[in-house]
Amino acid sequence: MRLLIILPLLSALFSPQIHAQSCEGVLTATRYKTFANGTVLDKKSGLIWMRCALGQVWNGTTCTGFATTMNWETALIAAKVANFVGKTDWRVPNHKELLSLVETQCFAPSINPVAFPGATIDRYWSSTPYVSGQDSAWSIWFTHGFDSASTKISLNAVRLVRNDN
Repeated sequence: MRLLIILPLLSALFSPQIHAQSCEGVLTATRYKTFANGTVLDKKSGLIWMRCALGQVWNGTTCTGFATTMNWETALIAAKVANFVGKTDWRVPNHKELLSLVETQCFAPSINPVAFPGATIDRYWSSTPYVSGQDSAWSIWFTHGFDSASTKISLNAVRLVRNDN
């Protein structure tokens, strides 16, 4: 009898947790203009963002699959060779740009679910080196929306951006 009670508890403790995004209150949809091609314009900053992280696929409605994680140097190279929607001027966002995507009303991930559907809770690279340590760069952990330094050899996700021109 005890075994029947303990097995479900152990299963719950050791099985992977599935996180569902939750947002409090009403999110304003006016900040972003979404496009069917998998990009979104942030009208506040004038930047065009990929709606999906590198490694995910835009299916016309949402991002599917998993974000590819890579070290900082590889992320910068991936941005230089990126060709998406006929544009080749994609880049890794700087710390301030990436931090601007944090949606404080949302959790797991803390990003606007309309503009960035299917977003992952991963830590994402910025292009900004961390001044207190040359072996680190700024990153944003989108589970909670916190920023911190990551060593450049850490494996983080990447969301690319470009100027609207």
